[in-house]
Amino acid sequence: MKIAIYSGAIPSSIFIERLIDGLARSGVIVFLYGQSNKKHRYHNRNIKVSTYSTKGSKALLLLKYLALLLTVRPTDFAKLVKHCYARLRCRGLINLLVKFIPVIFHKPDIFHIQWAKSLDDWMFLQDYGIKIVVSLRGAHINYSPITDQGLAHMYLRNFPKVDAFHAVSRAIAVEAGKYGCPSEKTKVIYSGPDLEELKFSPKMNPNTSSIRIISIGRPHWIKGYNYSIDACKLLSDRNFSFIYTIIGGISEELQFQVHQLRLHDQIKLLPSLPFDDTMRMLAESDVLLLPSLEEGIANVVLEAMAVGVPVISTRCGGMEEAIQDNVSGFLVDTRNPMQIAESIIRISNIVSSERLKFIREARSTIEEKFNKDQMVMNMIELYRSVLRV
Repeated sequence: MKIAIYSGAIPSSIFIERLIDGLARSGVIVFLYGQSNKKHRYHNRNIKVSTYSTKGSKALLLLKYLALLLTVRPTDFAKLVKHCYARLRCRGLINLLVKFIPVIFHKPDIFHIQWAKSLDDWMFLQDYGIKIVVSLRGAHINYSPITDQGLAHMYLRNFPKVDAFHAVSRAIAVEAGKYGCPSEKTKVIYSGPDLEELKFSPKMNPNTSSIRIISIGRPHWIKGYNYSIDACKLLSDRNFSFIYTIIGGISEELQFQVHQLRLHDQIKLLPSLPFDDTMRMLAESDVLLLPSLEEGIANVVLEAMAVGVPVISTRCGGMEEAIQDNVSGFLVDTRNPMQIAESIIRISNIVSSERLKFIREARSTIEEKFNKDQMVMNMIELYRSVLRV
């Protein structure tokens, strides 16, 4: 099989990169397109990269594929130019050709779009016999089409025509159904941490003098950090000792809230950090807190469960598919600082044997339902089912 994994940027997110690596190791030819970080290199020969990082490399890419397509399939080139001219209302012909021409030349069996918002740009590939698969992820389904009616209409127009969908959770598949996503074309495939990369190393004795809480994610309102900070105020008022670190959580709004509540000594807002540094800080923490209002299934929760850090999560999106309350973690209602505070106190008070039981149950959940090998195997089966139709 020849599969294009498209996110528009190279490298992409950690989980998309794990998919790329897993597919290539399984013998699938993987094509990557888009703007790249020129320092990033792939070492598997099954990964074929057609990207640019500068204006010069962009021009060379266009000239290369222009010559190849004109030589090998001039009819396809003429059809592509006609398509690009129809879209000139928003972008120039050159930029469209740079984006599309390498894909048309390679003609992968499947073009797998990771971010649904870009679907409208790529539906025309079906005219060339290329199948379209779309991933249903987070913001692109959960709230963006609610706030952007143009996006909602685009989904309603295109979703019924897509060949297949990959949903990161059952909850997000149901949400996508509101925009015309056919359930019979949708396969739920959970994201999978690399269990060789994330070793299970639980801390049996949390720092009882000052519990270390961590959240990881961008400072967007959907992440619910204002509610976790309010929970910290409740803890502080009870003279409960803690340090709360938000990685990727620097924003004017959150800084002001921390200042107004006088929590400077207890809450640390850090910028985004490299993956290895983030995982090290996660492993050193006593609890991961996910206060989000909506999620597909948060990858950072899966990572915490894999390495042995207890999790408190809101009941949002697909999180109940990953966490069984009071068995493999703790679930609280969204927008509920009191429940967050009470769960943190509970985790700080549980005895070592109970803590170990929670941690082991969480790790077993990851091994059984959420792992890289299973994700790759299921994705390959999805591709095969599309090509059999």
